[in-house]
Amino acid sequence: MKKLTIAPLFLALSGIMLFMACEKNDLRLTEFDLPGDKSFVKFAMFSPPVSGAITTVMIKVNDIKINGASTAVHNGYFPTFGFADYAAVTPGGTFKLSLPNTGTGNDSVVLFTGTLAIESTKSYTVVLADTGINRTLFSVSDENIAIPDSGFASVRLINSSPNAGLLNLIRIDSTSPTTVTRDTLVRNIAFKTGSAFVRIPFGSFRYRVITDAGVVFAINNSVNIANRRSATLFSTGFVTGLGNFIPALTPPLLNK
Repeated sequence: MKKLTIAPLFLALSGIMLFMACEKNDLRLTEFDLPGDKSFVKFAMFSPPVSGAITTVMIKVNDIKINGASTAVHNGYFPTFGFADYAAVTPGGTFKLSLPNTGTGNDSVVLFTGTLAIESTKSYTVVLADTGINRTLFSVSDENIAIPDSGFASVRLINSSPNAGLLNLIRIDSTSPTTVTRDTLVRNIAFKTGSAFVRIPFGSFRYRVITDAGVVFAINNSVNIANRRSATLFSTGFVTGLGNFIPALTPPLLNK
């Protein structure tokens, strides 16, 4: 008899819990509705300061400050580097980097202005690069990034190096100093463009950026991309560059 009374009660409670779970999921979905009049952007900035005093900047779109207290003008990222977050901005808006008047959000010195070549409802990585003569702004689409299967990650290369020519990305699939297996992931990536995302085993590997002439441009011996994550690597600096302009391959910027 106890079984006969408990079973209906269990089924009733299960039904209530299932209804509540579905209702909760519905509410959760509505929380992630995105505005239809905005673009979604990750900013990556690779422009060494002209003087040692200029290291952090305000980011404004249509004269509205969007970053926090400050963001580095060289190797600076907004939103936060380690998360797959995007800033909602006005498409086609005016992008501005500036130094603030002390204690205010007002511009003191404007370092760069440019137009964001982006469309509403779409996602981008927007890069500020430095040619050594002036700064240049470009965008690379982040649309349709697939989530990798378990056991894998995905990676792409964005060429932010003005005078490096076409670049190739190589993953070194070996920890041995004598036996080295090289896996060329992407080829012939021009300045101000990015490759497609390529599926790789997740984890930490060594990477090389090679020019189309076969010369090593930059090295990063510890690039770690977690399981089922997608990330971007950037080439920065100049061929024969010195100081802040030395060739480099960045840590991974998480996209998804």
